[in-house]
Amino acid sequence: MTSNNSSPDTIGVDHYMNISQETFLYDGQKTQPFLGITTSNNRITEFSATVIFKLDDTEKKTINRLLDSLTMFDILKDTKAREAIIEKGVFYNTTNTDVEEMIELEISPEEFTFDKITYSIKNE
Repeated sequence: MTSNNSSPDTIGVDHYMNISQETFLYDGQKTQPFLGITTSNNRITEFSATVIFKLDDTEKKTINRLLDSLTMFDILKDTKAREAIIEKGVFYNTTNTDVEEMIELEISPEEFTFDKITYSIKNE
């Protein structure tokens, strides 16, 4: 993502994992979030943080337990956000018109793959 002068490249997508970053623990599964940064025209246009895990089922009680464990995402303190994620799998925060803020829960249809939740914020 960065050029030799530490400025964003013209265009690109990079993913990062920092081993000294806080870990996420859910149902005995310990993972680290990975970060994504998208650039365009020498500026950062989107930032995302994704956490992977495996849910036992998709019941409301299970998803609430997952959301309770995601203390690193302040947006999950909002009851509207939690309700939208449980009902639709996604919440868009529209209170700030300068950026698009979203958190999305993706349940994998495959038995042996991971589920994930992604928080992203991007410039309009």
